[in-house]
Amino acid sequence: MSGKSALDFTGTVDLRGPNGAAGKLLLDPKDIAIDTAAGGDPVATNKDFNNNPSGTSHLSEANIVTALGIGSLVLQANNNISISVDVDASASANNLTLQAGRNIGLTAGKTLTLCGGSLAMTYNDQTGISGRRDPAPGALTMGAGSKIATKGGAITIDRGTAGTSGP
Repeated sequence: MSGKSALDFTGTVDLRGPNGAAGKLLLDPKDIAIDTAAGGDPVATNKDFNNNPSGTSHLSEANIVTALGIGSLVLQANNNISISVDVDASASANNLTLQAGRNIGLTAGKTLTLCGGSLAMTYNDQTGISGRRDPAPGALTMGAGSKIATKGGAITIDRGTAGTSGP
């Protein structure tokens, strides 16, 4: 699914593979905020960084957990991904990938929990659309007391090349 400016996604997608590996759900607006904002959990579910170039999608912890319960989840934002609530996906062993053209941030005191699935995070991701990201390099930030727990899953943090020599 895709939306030019925004897409409200409040259901679920069955990504289970009864005869093989589970599928993957890709979500990719300009900015992603995992928070408690009202508005029906708007989410852009697209194929690449091309869609929803100017919108912010607010995902609830419940939608993230549900998506991870039925498959691996990829969140791509041309700009920023922020997590300002606890995310407890400890009932699932699926993988979570966060790719941001600029920043990835975990708010102080918040915890991101997976159960054996891997977590891959790339900030300054150069595979996004440079004209749709804000200028200047980004960063990975974790506020005081924030935690990431994968319960045995691998954690990979990469700094891409976007923004290192202009937008």
